[in-house]
Amino acid sequence: MSTSTASTPTNNNNDNSFTTRRIIHLKQSEALKQYGLVTDSVYYTETNDVKISLNHAVNADIIFTIDKKKWQNNLNTIVEQAEDNGIYDKESKQLLQSHLNDNHEEILADYAINEEPEEADPEKQKIKEITVYKYSELGKGQLHEAVLVKKIPYFAKYNPISQTHELVENIPEIYRILRPPREEEYPYTPYSFESFEELDFYIQKAKQITKNELFKIFKNIFVMFVDQDKHVIVLLAADAMWTYFQDLFAITHYFEAVGANDVGKSSVGYTFGITGYRVIRGTSISGPNYIRILKNIEPGQCVIIEDEGDRISEDPDKVNILKSGYEYDSRVPKTNMNTSDQLPDWYLPYCYKMILAEKSLREYKVPGLVDRTFSNKLRPGSVKYAIKEVVGPNLSKNPRLQKLYDRLLSFRKLALCYRLVHYRDQLTEIETGLKNRDNELCKPLLQFFYGTEALQEVKETLEIFVKKRRSRKKASLEAALYPIIKKFVFAEVGLDYEQNTFADVKAKKEKVKVPFWRIWDYIKEGGIDGHYDEKKSRYGYETIEYSTLYQTSLPKTIRDKFTAEIKPQNYGRALLFDINELEKFEDLYSDIQLNEDNVKIEVKEYVSEEKGEDNEDNEGFLGAYGDISEKKFSNIGDNQGEK
Repeated sequence: MSTSTASTPTNNNNDNSFTTRRIIHLKQSEALKQYGLVTDSVYYTETNDVKISLNHAVNADIIFTIDKKKWQNNLNTIVEQAEDNGIYDKESKQLLQSHLNDNHEEILADYAINEEPEEADPEKQKIKEITVYKYSELGKGQLHEAVLVKKIPYFAKYNPISQTHELVENIPEIYRILRPPREEEYPYTPYSFESFEELDFYIQKAKQITKNELFKIFKNIFVMFVDQDKHVIVLLAADAMWTYFQDLFAITHYFEAVGANDVGKSSVGYTFGITGYRVIRGTSISGPNYIRILKNIEPGQCVIIEDEGDRISEDPDKVNILKSGYEYDSRVPKTNMNTSDQLPDWYLPYCYKMILAEKSLREYKVPGLVDRTFSNKLRPGSVKYAIKEVVGPNLSKNPRLQKLYDRLLSFRKLALCYRLVHYRDQLTEIETGLKNRDNELCKPLLQFFYGTEALQEVKETLEIFVKKRRSRKKASLEAALYPIIKKFVFAEVGLDYEQNTFADVKAKKEKVKVPFWRIWDYIKEGGIDGHYDEKKSRYGYETIEYSTLYQTSLPKTIRDKFTAEIKPQNYGRALLFDINELEKFEDLYSDIQLNEDNVKIEVKEYVSEEKGEDNEDNEGFLGAYGDISEKKFSNIGDNQGEK
C-alpha cells in the first residue's frame, strides 16, 4: 500500500502547546477517482481520526474517530455522516465504505502491536469477504458484473437512467463484503478489458447492436465450429445468448448432447464455453462441487457444462441438485459438520446446464431430470476450424488461429456489455399454446426472443425438440402404465376406455376400485413388452424397456405416480382411483398429448381477460387483508383515542 507521511501543527487543548502528529494520506481506488467524490482523505495516527474531504454540493468533511475493535462501526459511521452531508445515493455510500476498507490494513497497522491482546470480536468475525461473479440484490439493485481491467478485478455496472457505467472494487454490506475474483481465481476465461476506455467502447457498441444482430453472430460462430443439423445450431446459439439473461427467468431447460467419440461433443462444449455466460466446463463434476461453484449468494452465477456425464444417473445427490436447479428459487441445504452449531447453509443451484455423454440419461432411473432436458444425438461432421485449437492455450498458436481467438474474446466482451446495458429491458408476457412442462421449458426462450426476427426460427426449433421430448416420454414407464390403468378403471364400471370418456365414468362413480391382480396379469401377458419366467422369479416381470417390474413394488409405483390409494382386500391389494384426479393425467399421457404431430407453438402476447359475469373477480381473494398499505397503518395511533 502506498502512503505518504507529513507533520502538521495542531493545537493541544490540554497544555496550549503545539505538537506534531503523523498524517497518512489514504489511497483512493481508480473507481473513486473516476467518480470524483473525494478530494483528499487522511488518517491521524496519534488521535485515530479520519478526515475525508468531499467534492460535493456542500464541500464538507467527514471526520470521525476510528473504532479499531469493531470495524463495522466505522462503515456505519461513514454512511451516517455522508447522509448528514446530503449524500443519499447507494453508489456514493458504497464507494466511501470501499475507500475505508481499501485502507483497512494501513489504519490498523499499529493496532496489533500496541494494543493488549483481546478475545476475538464476534461482530468483526461476522464480516466475511466473499467472491462472486455477479450481484444484483436478486434483481432489486444495480447489476454488478465481475471483470478485469488492466488485470485488476472490478465490478462493472451500468445505470440505465443516466446511461453511464463505472467500476467498483467491492460491494460492502452489513455482514459481508462481496468482491470480484482475481485473475487466478477464475475457473473460466474471464471478461478482461485492457482499459476503462476499452470497456466504454464495448458499452457503446452494446447500445447500438440489436438483439437480432447479436443472435446472428451467435449463430455464425456455431456454424463455423459445429457441424450439426440446423435445429441443433439454432438451439445452441439461442441458449448461449439466453444464458446472459438466465437470472431474469424462473425456469431454464437443460441440454444433453449424446454420441460416441468423434461426433463433435467437444466442439459443442468448447463453442458454448467461449460464447455462453461465464461457462465452467468440467468432467464428472460431483454434487458438492456443483453447489460450491454456484454458492449461496445469488442464483445464476454461471453456466455449467459437464463432460463425460454418463454416470449422472448413478449419483443420487447430483441428480437431486440437477432436478431442483432448473428453478430460479430452488434451494439445496448442506450442513457443515466442522462448525459447532452445525446449521445448514442453503445453496442456490439454479443455472443453465449442459451434459455431454456417450449414453443418454436413463429414463427409468432419472425421469425427473430427463423431463427437464432437451436431448439430441449428435452425428459426425466436418468443420473448417477446430474450436479446440482456436481457444486452446498453446503458446505457439499461429496468427490465423490467434486472430479467430481474439475475435471470439471481443465478441464475449460485447455480449457481457449487452447484458449490462439491457438487463432492465422489459420482457413481454406471452402465451405459447403449450401446456405443463413443454410450456415451462420453451417459454423462457420464446419470451426472450419475442418481437425479433429470430422468433420464428427459435419457435420452429423448439417444436422439433418438444417432439423429441414427447417421443422419449412415450417410451417412459408412466406412459406405458397409464392406458392400462385407464382400461381397467373404465372396465370396472362397464365402459370401454377407447369409446367412452371420463365424464361417462364420473356419471357412474367418482371413485373406482381396481384389483391389482388384473393389472399385473395383463402386464405379464404382454401388456408391456417383456418376458415372464415363473421359475426364475415368480414375482418379477422382465420388461424390455423398464428393467424388472415386481408384483410387490408396482402398486406403490402406481400409487405414487397416479395419486391412487392402496386398499387391502380379501383377494389381495386393490387400487382406488379418484376419477377427477386420474383425468388430469390425460394432459400428460394421452395418445393426443404424446403424438408428436400435434406439437404446435403459437406465440402471442398475453392479454388478461376483462371482468365479466362469466369471469371470476379474484382481486379480493385475500379479503380485507389483501389491500393493506402503510398509509392505513400511519393513522392507527391517531385514531386510538376516538373510541
